[in-house]
Amino acid sequence: PAGVVATTPVRPSPGLSSLPHGDSEVQTDAAKVQSPEETASAVTVGAAASENIGLPAASADASTLPVNDSNISQANESVDSARSIMGQGAEEANKSTDIAGKTNVTASDEKAIEHETVLYANKQEAKDAFKALLESVRVESDWTWEQTMRLIINDKRYAALRSLGERKQAFNEYLNQKKKQEAEERRARNKKAREDFRKMLEECSELTSTTRWGKAVKIFGDDERFKAVERARDREDMFEEYLAELGKKELEKAEEDRQRNIIEYRQFLESCGFIKANSQWRKVKDRLEADERCSQLETMDRLKIFQEYVGDLEKEEEDRQRNIIEYRQFLESCGFIKANSQWRKVKDRLEADERCSQLETMDRLKIFQEYVGDLEKEEEEQRRIQKEEVRKSERRNRDEFRKLLDGHIADGTLTAKTKWFDYH
Repeated sequence: PAGVVATTPVRPSPGLSSLPHGDSEVQTDAAKVQSPEETASAVTVGAAASENIGLPAASADASTLPVNDSNISQANESVDSARSIMGQGAEEANKSTDIAGKTNVTASDEKAIEHETVLYANKQEAKDAFKALLESVRVESDWTWEQTMRLIINDKRYAALRSLGERKQAFNEYLNQKKKQEAEERRARNKKAREDFRKMLEECSELTSTTRWGKAVKIFGDDERFKAVERARDREDMFEEYLAELGKKELEKAEEDRQRNIIEYRQFLESCGFIKANSQWRKVKDRLEADERCSQLETMDRLKIFQEYVGDLEKEEEDRQRNIIEYRQFLESCGFIKANSQWRKVKDRLEADERCSQLETMDRLKIFQEYVGDLEKEEEEQRRIQKEEVRKSERRNRDEFRKLLDGHIADGTLTAKTKWFDYH
């Protein structure tokens, strides 16, 4: 692409000092007819102006030019070009006089020395060069154009953009970028200040959830992290937020300690073999409170946990008794169990049933032995009953035989001389 040629405003040639600087003051009209003497003078002036501002002169020597319509027209064009370029520089200088009371910028401030021509690849590169100029003089986000122009007008990069409008547009873009950058830096500083302030609070072991702000000021007043947060209101707000969190953590820790003490106390109760499902608090309280695990809790907590434990024991006992009944019924249904059955011989067959697994091993064995014992008692009772029946039958038979003998004695069939062999 064609390169962008940057030229700087130049100091007007002495030969043009009599020319007007504003378009409203231009009196020359290219359509007017000039005398040969005026035309020759204009050619000379145009040549001088062209030499200073880099425009092609109508002729190397105006005195050698013939006076004709062509040369008169060429001279007039040169003068108009000189006025146009000078007018642009004068426009910026004249605008600067509007703030004379602030920056004291006058038209004379925009008189610039000539610089070598700088080529830029494109418009964006030229704009970047102009912004780099603003950066190099450390233009702040609240500067005005007139304030800035005093510092940059004599730099060759000032001419990177050809028109005043382009320069001001780039200037405004730079200010917007600068404001965004400053805002981001301000946010970063504030964030770091708040983080450091928070860290300062966390490092202080003296703080509790009840610490007063006045005491905190005495503790941290000389700390740079305290001062880094500029607004006193912000400091106090952050302090109060931290104390609220600290209070919450203290409550959470207290509850954690309480739950841990409850667990330890419950374990202590479970280790006390003297506590049964029917135990009463008033009867065991003194024995329990002698242990330090009991003293870690409030009285109401101790009583509540004890009652819960006893309630659990009652439920366990109820479940156990129900399981015992079901297991006993299961044993009674097993026809292979006799009064002389041995546990080791029938254990595997019994434990295959889920009703057996509901009980502890010792309970299973105990109930089995009780059941076998009951079977033995039943058999023994049956034997006793049978023996009694036999005795009763024998007694009854004897009584009947005696009656028979008595009858025979009465009718004389049986006498004292009767032989058993004969009688039988």
